[in-house]
Amino acid sequence: MDTNLTKEQKEIIMTTEPRVVVNACAGAGKTKCMIERVRTLLQWGTNPAEIVVITFTNQAASELRERLSDTPNSERVFVGTIHSYCNTLLLMGGIDTSRVLNEENFDELFDLISMHYHVIPKVTHLLVDEAQDCDGKQYEFFFNYVRPLNFMMIGDWRQSIYEWRGAEPQLLLDLSKQDDVKTYTLSTNFRSGARVIKTAAKVLDSLDPDFHDYSLCGRGVRGQVTKLEGVLEAIDLIMEDGNYGSWFIVCRTNQEISDVCYVLARKGIPYDSFKQSELDRGQLIQKMKDNTVKVLTVHAAKGLENDNVVVIGMRPWGKDEEKRIKYVAYTRARDHLYIVKTQSKKKKFQEW
Repeated sequence: MDTNLTKEQKEIIMTTEPRVVVNACAGAGKTKCMIERVRTLLQWGTNPAEIVVITFTNQAASELRERLSDTPNSERVFVGTIHSYCNTLLLMGGIDTSRVLNEENFDELFDLISMHYHVIPKVTHLLVDEAQDCDGKQYEFFFNYVRPLNFMMIGDWRQSIYEWRGAEPQLLLDLSKQDDVKTYTLSTNFRSGARVIKTAAKVLDSLDPDFHDYSLCGRGVRGQVTKLEGVLEAIDLIMEDGNYGSWFIVCRTNQEISDVCYVLARKGIPYDSFKQSELDRGQLIQKMKDNTVKVLTVHAAKGLENDNVVVIGMRPWGKDEEKRIKYVAYTRARDHLYIVKTQSKKKKFQEW
């Protein structure tokens, strides 16, 4: 087992509770916990073919498999997205899924599973990452069809930013309140400085008057938060610093990305841009090594971090999800968070 684990992390990794929810704040090391949990289950003699790990993206699955590659028998553990798992089960059961895949109607895989539920094998341990972004149909699949003997749902309702495509974060909250479910908390943020954590927490105050952010700073640094009047001021700071690879510019929309990239190009600053609609996660991870400013939407930046993060276009209006989007954007910063003042909808890009 990894020796650099907190008491909280060790409790989760070693738990024998059958029904578990883990509330993990941003930067809490939940990926490390999942890896060590799988290793521990294998060391305890669990049949690897009966362990299923569900990730939110294919890239996350690839990262987990790579980090588990030195663990004996880990190659027999299923690690992948929920749609990949459904497709694998159906193919192993001799069910043709080519039409569904060609039409990219992936949710229809659940309908096929309901008709051919005999293809679902025994699952002793189910681990689900980013559980706050699951929807009702996925929960039905987990608990009405897979019916694992033990489950561990890991997520953070504060980072649920996919309600626009059906995510239901309330399902995770409701599950954590069930009497027969053991809830653990990962409360230490090892990514961001204390001031960044505090600023991000304030964003969520209006969501729940009884909510108090439990995130603690695990780095022992204060961090800095600076408010800027406009994007050009941020770009001047980036030019002055010169260490372009240590900067993210996180935007709310694809249009804002296009506008920022235009200014960067005019200034001669090297950059790479990533829009959610055309995101190649693997390419993004590779580009993280380059000395270029990364310009990303909030959704593309989720799960990533950098020393300096400029946040633009966050909306003071809108639904609760907008506040969670802002929270995710802020918590990408390790050392310095720069918040560009939000303009009114009419004046938003007037200064550009």
